[in-house]
Amino acid sequence: MANKKQTNKIVVELAKLLVLNKARIATAESCTGGLISAFCTDLAGSSKWFYGTVVSYDNQAKVDILGVNQATLDRYGAVSKETVAEMCCGLLSKTPVNFVVAVSGVAGPTGGTKVNPVGTVWIGVQKRDKLAVVNKYNFKGDREIIRYNAVEQALKNLTQLVKG
Repeated sequence: MANKKQTNKIVVELAKLLVLNKARIATAESCTGGLISAFCTDLAGSSKWFYGTVVSYDNQAKVDILGVNQATLDRYGAVSKETVAEMCCGLLSKTPVNFVVAVSGVAGPTGGTKVNPVGTVWIGVQKRDKLAVVNKYNFKGDREIIRYNAVEQALKNLTQLVKG
């Protein structure tokens, strides 16, 4: 399972980079249910670099709040590269931030399919005026382990993007 101390270290590194670059982030979370934002806001002073989050657990929230196209959800599903890319774009279009991260997946214990078995998580990061970079991960373990591993990976990906 992702190590909470390690995840906190990643947040500290990310915060330093963001403050140094006078940049801010926002998150769009589905299967992580706000855990990324929780790790970010656990750090004192996070209001300098953390704008906020959208927990778009329901597909209709992805459409209504983030602007994900219903046709994308119908064709590819919520747990897909295409949906996560649209989550990133939608969040950037509605916030004044420099960077975003979006996550959608199947944390289990149910809900898995042949295409997206339990543990499948798509993580996207995007810098304003650039295309989203979206990657698929297959985490093993129970619901908690999958969610915490997704949080750690999302923060790593975002840190790498901010580093350039």
